[in-house]
Amino acid sequence: MFRWLLVLAGTVSVASQDVDDRFIAATAVYRQNEFGRAQKELEQVLAEQPGHGRALFFVGLCLAGQGQHAAALERFRQAAKVSPHDPDIHRRLGEALMTQGQTQEALSEFRQAVALRPDAADLRLPLARALVSAGQPSQAAIETAKAVNLDPSNPEVHSVAGPLFFDVRQLDSAAKSFREVLRHRPLDAESHFWLGATLALQDKKDAAVSEWKQALDLDHRISTTPLSKRWPPAVTALFERAKTARVSLPARAQEVPTIGTTPTSRSGSHEADNLIQLARAARESEETDVAIEHLRKAVSLDPSNLEAHIALGTMLHAKGEKDQALVELRKSIETDPKSAEAHYQMAVLLADRSSVDEAISHYREAIRLKPKYQEAMVGMGIELSEKTLHDEAITFYREALGIEPAYPEAHYNLALSLYAKDHPDEAIAELKEAIRIDPTYADPHYTLGIIHTNEDRRTEALKEYQTLRELESDLANELYKTIYPE
Repeated sequence: MFRWLLVLAGTVSVASQDVDDRFIAATAVYRQNEFGRAQKELEQVLAEQPGHGRALFFVGLCLAGQGQHAAALERFRQAAKVSPHDPDIHRRLGEALMTQGQTQEALSEFRQAVALRPDAADLRLPLARALVSAGQPSQAAIETAKAVNLDPSNPEVHSVAGPLFFDVRQLDSAAKSFREVLRHRPLDAESHFWLGATLALQDKKDAAVSEWKQALDLDHRISTTPLSKRWPPAVTALFERAKTARVSLPARAQEVPTIGTTPTSRSGSHEADNLIQLARAARESEETDVAIEHLRKAVSLDPSNLEAHIALGTMLHAKGEKDQALVELRKSIETDPKSAEAHYQMAVLLADRSSVDEAISHYREAIRLKPKYQEAMVGMGIELSEKTLHDEAITFYREALGIEPAYPEAHYNLALSLYAKDHPDEAIAELKEAIRIDPTYADPHYTLGIIHTNEDRRTEALKEYQTLRELESDLANELYKTIYPE
């Protein structure tokens, strides 16, 4: 009898180990963004061990990645019930509840997460965001301040805290957070953008315009449209003044790279950092060759300066010197193989060189390193579409939109894949959403005109043509030739 019990115990131990091994393997598949396959493997784990809290949690993540948010919410609820002491599960359940508009219940989950790990800044920030949504700005400001005090030198914390302080009109604190991000990442377009908005609300108009010019120079896609409800119309008007004060850049995000923002940037030498700042100033003055020369000196002085290598690589790419850009971006990855930004900029360059498979590989790595990297997700979708892998591309576009619904390029490219899959009505809906978010975005108008033409709806196609004439005349002429072929 005793021997039989020992054998049984050993069998149970082996079975448990097997389940754990399969769970780990499934999570590795999830991190490669293969959500459907990962879900199947995790469901097999749950078939043997229904109370596996982390497996339930990861199934929820897989479902969310596939756009099945209601089903994901149910799995997160189950995971929280099975594993009530896991703060990450409570946080993700709270986020899922927020997407469904269930703010009060989400607040409860975020508070449980904070109670379980009170010293974690990344748990207090979602609570602060939920408090803003619940109309409790004072409490939101308190939680945001606590998060900053817990991790005062972390630029990731400040990049989230800044907009939260902005939303509750703690403008001095907001400006301090944005400047802290820029101290670590001087080429972060988004932080320049937010700092400009903060200064505008403080009636520091010239300083605001200066920050916005820098933001637009670093990333010409920046728009106030998704955020217009967060500030008075006068701020939007001031932003448009900054926008018109500079030379326009190409409209498509994936065509021309921008100087990157570097989450893991480091300062090798003070002189190299100064040269990076000079390069940025030269770029703002459209002195591209001078900027490149400053960056070459920076990498010569400090070969381990990740920021300098990425900036030099992206500027060389923008200038059309793709071979030299490839050398610099390879050096950036050698300097820090865990830099999501380096892999992303490498992917953009490789895509421009028509090296689709290599581009996909680097996009995957960027997303693995930074799971909410929506720009990389859209880039990945575009390259997968090039290989006619539209189902997988659609998954990435939807994942990007799950992170940022007001992302016009994601809606536009999703529409292209949906139309390729013979879903014209869904494609039209996505194109209209892209236009709603950014009425000046020409490509969706053009594509909508093409679809209307193909569906024999000439009147609707002509409406898009009329709109395009005001936005981009060359594209309007192309559409006209399609509507009325010679």
